[in-house]
Amino acid sequence: MEEDQEKYLDDALKIVKSQSFQMHKNIENNQLRFCLKESSIMISELKTSLLTPRNYYQLYTIIFDEMQYLEQYFKEEYRRGRKIKDLYESVQQASSIIPRLYLLITAGSVYIESQEVSSMEVIFDLLGMVKGVQNPLRGLFLRYFLLKMIKDKLPDVGNEYESENSKLADTLKFIMQNLEEMNRLWIRLSTGCTGNEKLMREKERNELKVLVGENIIRLASLNGLSLEIYKEEILNKMINILLDSKDQLSQQYLMECIIHAFPDEYNIHCMDTILDTCTRLVPSVDVKGLFISLMEKLAKFVGDSSKDQTEILESAEKIFDLLKSNISKIINDNISGNMDSLKLIELLVAFMKFTLKCCPNKLETVNHIMQSSEKILSKSKTEKNSQELIKLVGRLLSAPLESTLSIFDLPVFPILMNYLDFSSRSTLALRIIESLVGLNTREKLDTVEKMNILLDFIKPLLVDSNDGSENDLYQFEYEQQSVAKLIFIIKTENPETQRKMLETLRDIFMKGGFKRQKYTLPPLVNAYHIFISNVTQIYAYNLNPYSINDRPNHENYLKNYSLEFSDSSEFISFTQKVYGSIEDIINVIRQEYPENAFRLMLNTASNMRSLKTEGEIFSENCLNLLNDSLSILQDSKLEADRKLGLLNILISTTSTMSTIPKEKIIAFINSLVQFSQTLPKRSEQTLAILNCSHLYMTDFNNDLTKVQDCLTKAKRFADFAMSNPQNLNLFVSILNKYLFFIEKGVDSLKVDNINDIIELIRNHILTIKTESANSAFLSEIERYFDTTIEIIKTRKNSANHKIFEEIIV
Repeated sequence: MEEDQEKYLDDALKIVKSQSFQMHKNIENNQLRFCLKESSIMISELKTSLLTPRNYYQLYTIIFDEMQYLEQYFKEEYRRGRKIKDLYESVQQASSIIPRLYLLITAGSVYIESQEVSSMEVIFDLLGMVKGVQNPLRGLFLRYFLLKMIKDKLPDVGNEYESENSKLADTLKFIMQNLEEMNRLWIRLSTGCTGNEKLMREKERNELKVLVGENIIRLASLNGLSLEIYKEEILNKMINILLDSKDQLSQQYLMECIIHAFPDEYNIHCMDTILDTCTRLVPSVDVKGLFISLMEKLAKFVGDSSKDQTEILESAEKIFDLLKSNISKIINDNISGNMDSLKLIELLVAFMKFTLKCCPNKLETVNHIMQSSEKILSKSKTEKNSQELIKLVGRLLSAPLESTLSIFDLPVFPILMNYLDFSSRSTLALRIIESLVGLNTREKLDTVEKMNILLDFIKPLLVDSNDGSENDLYQFEYEQQSVAKLIFIIKTENPETQRKMLETLRDIFMKGGFKRQKYTLPPLVNAYHIFISNVTQIYAYNLNPYSINDRPNHENYLKNYSLEFSDSSEFISFTQKVYGSIEDIINVIRQEYPENAFRLMLNTASNMRSLKTEGEIFSENCLNLLNDSLSILQDSKLEADRKLGLLNILISTTSTMSTIPKEKIIAFINSLVQFSQTLPKRSEQTLAILNCSHLYMTDFNNDLTKVQDCLTKAKRFADFAMSNPQNLNLFVSILNKYLFFIEKGVDSLKVDNINDIIELIRNHILTIKTESANSAFLSEIERYFDTTIEIIKTRKNSANHKIFEEIIV
């Protein structure tokens, strides 16, 4: 019972505390005989059989601290002249074997330090004496105490305890004998137990494994340790000890110690022995876990080593086949039975990392690992949505992304992705994209087949899923912006292939829904524009190389594309297909994002107009795009306060459309003027009409009468807008527009109109100053007006335009 254990431990600790107090008191009074007596009584508490191993450990820890204090007293006695040999013999007079041996080991530690005799003479003497305690628990702790007390006094290469009679070989012999005996005592702790008692004892044993492991720590820390000594004197003997034991916990722990305690370089050179040992362990040993630990450590060692790795990698290559065959055997032995699928997948994850780190060109093995994983998962009894399973599959699939392997050579990859939940699939898909668009990527996205494979990989980011969940907006935007980056890493020498790849993206993006199309379709349109511009320039260059001044730039294009158009009609057909795709995309965007569609329409019209060759064939398309843009502005769904800004963009684009037949573009310009007069605010109407005036002074439309009409209409709208005095700036804008056209050579403008506007502005300024309660806004308008007047005065003095002389300032 737990209550009984607490009582037993408490009673024992009370005695220890009382006797340690008396021991300290006798040490202070330098009464050695009484000190030994009190300490012997204290140590006798370790003779108990009432405590569980855990509680016995607590009791031992307290007594160990007191024994170190006693050791210091023995050292002081030695320095004061007491013969340590006499002390070593006197402590053997204790009547009880447990106190006698603890005292003997304590005195022996000082005896070794005195170097009056060879260290190994004392050590082997102590080793022989501790054999007298065969109780598993008491014997285990006694040997642990021996090891702890002499840990820094063992002969080693170059240390003070090395001599002709005390060498490293003696130390190895002592530790291996002690390890063997401690392992035997440790196993006996549960010998003869069955059922629940057996389980409890095994749990207690597991808590005491560090006692046995202390021997291995001492071995691994020896300065004289070398690969040869490890192979001949340590590894083989440890393997014999663990194989002879036939005990699952002992074999498991000692194999873990071999893997973790000794240098990885040693294990690489001894891999055949280690793997052979794994096949000879009792069936209940978790060999999969051992393989996982081994491969993770070796992969890390190969990746982190700062040494010349040629020899290391060669050794890794040699053990690769050994690992592969052993792992295949484990998989085959377990896959048909009641297997622990999670452990098998964990094993394959470790093997995957080892393969990629140590043997990076093993594509066949990577695919074999994935196939084995899929086979295990398809037969697994583990819940498909198990978080542990999802985590393991995610680790398995993430590993190749960090290697030089191409994801397009991993056909099972997307199948395994189905074992992930939506969140994990999305995260992995994002990592795939990041690996492709990174600065150091060597991957080429150059075929439609690759594009389809990639889209299969990143499907969670492209379309809604039944098990999907809403991400936060920031994360969703980042994901979709990353998807859009894929558009610009398409690298192919064949324009038709690139067109088909872009269409493949178009088709999948169309299925993504409006929330994704906002981020993916506009960049796709821009990619189409870049693509068709490049193709057109190369085509024009091929027709007439001497017509293009920037020849080196176009020679770069030639390196990227291989055009095979037989004649102009084939080229025209090709470009029409591309623009047809663009218009399809824009029509989809228009349904939900009319402003985005508006901008893309105008970009497309400008792109068509700027084609170097056969540009006039798209005049009708350009006009349709302009009309569609205007219809978006006329649509009541668009926010009213956005319309003026968008209208100005449309006016600017229209002013460049020289390829559209004159009568058609003039009709469209008149529609723009008409629409400008329908804007909801008079101030907006004024500014819109002012901008429209530029459309009557272009390369394809020079109608100065219409320019004057626009300026006159703008003044009339500004008059109506003066119900709000802050709109006075409209008149200053009109005045500046007059000046602009004068400088452009339009001498037909009426100077009386200009003088009227100047007088009107001055009158309004005076009225606002005298009548308005709040005229803070006026100072900025006055600065604008004064600057304009100064410009007029400057132009008067330059006498470049006669009309300036007639302006009254």
